[in-house]
Amino acid sequence: MNRKQFTSLLLIVFMMFTLIAVPPVAVNAEQGTQAEDHDLYLLENVSQKTTVPFGFTGIYSVEDLVAIQEKDRSANYILMKDLDLSGIDWEPLTFGSNRNYAGTFDGNGHTIKNLQAETGDHIALFYGNDGTIENLRISGTVEVYFETLGHRMAASLALENVGTISNCTSSVDFVSSGGSPVDMGGIVVHNGGTITHCRYPGAMRTSSKGKAYFGGSAHHTQ
Repeated sequence: MNRKQFTSLLLIVFMMFTLIAVPPVAVNAEQGTQAEDHDLYLLENVSQKTTVPFGFTGIYSVEDLVAIQEKDRSANYILMKDLDLSGIDWEPLTFGSNRNYAGTFDGNGHTIKNLQAETGDHIALFYGNDGTIENLRISGTVEVYFETLGHRMAASLALENVGTISNCTSSVDFVSSGGSPVDMGGIVVHNGGTITHCRYPGAMRTSSKGKAYFGGSAHHTQ
């Protein structure tokens, strides 16, 4: 093979290589925490704020989250980073004698991870919501085990909602056992308000000797 033929062969190989279809690389349009878990994507995109908006208080830690119970129940909060509740036997956030939260809680596209509870009569992030909970993702596993008499409730975000819950996703798994009847809802148990653009891709299972009542976004809607 002379030099001219060798050059022609190289050119042919190069042209064949450039014609080979290269599969596109998948790129997440949603950056940061919203791209971590495909089960937890939000139905509406959230542009995460890096500074706390006027009229809101930033939440940067689990301690900050727990402390909001001691403040005005109508105050507004924004989650500024993902929180991990691992190792915490969670009790619902309550606000004085009224119990229900009445401000705006903006999850800012972040995730509260590893919600878990093994004790307590009722289980949820908030006891109840009279205000607005939005743009929040939550994951975890809740073991609902009650042997004492009485009806129990378990949900991801709130036991009852008479406000608005918008653009939230929960993948919390619920496992029910024991002798007491349990009402379980993916987002809330009782809904007398508005739930919009929310998802529940989690699972609910029971081996209960008593009765377990299941719902998707809500167990019961008024």
